[in-house]
Amino acid sequence: MSRKSFILSHGATCKNWCWSWSFINETERFIIFGAWDRQEQDSITRILSPDWEMTETGHKSSGYRQAREHIRLIEEVDYRLFTFPMKHAYAAGKGGPSKIVRFTPILTPKRLVRRGPDWYAADLHSPSIAA
Repeated sequence: MSRKSFILSHGATCKNWCWSWSFINETERFIIFGAWDRQEQDSITRILSPDWEMTETGHKSSGYRQAREHIRLIEEVDYRLFTFPMKHAYAAGKGGPSKIVRFTPILTPKRLVRRGPDWYAADLHSPSIAA
């Protein structure tokens, strides 16, 4: 199953299937973020950082504005948050787009946590995770 067909099977969509890393289902009011394995730490996963607005080569990241809007919908409009695990392809070179080696086609409900400038997805019932 492709990432696109997985996301579509949950009624969600995005602006561009090549560069989007967050997805929206407006009817059921939820947002989906891919959760990179290399962003996991202490049972939470960083899903958005202002550092990601620009690429390492100094270009605007195409998916950042959409992802930031999706975060706003979770924070201000009570959209629910879901994630699915993604395995990152570790490349020797820098400056290119992140690549997915594989993903697990399972959505997990999460809660949004803000730590400093970054946003994280945390388990719904993990009281030890504070903002």
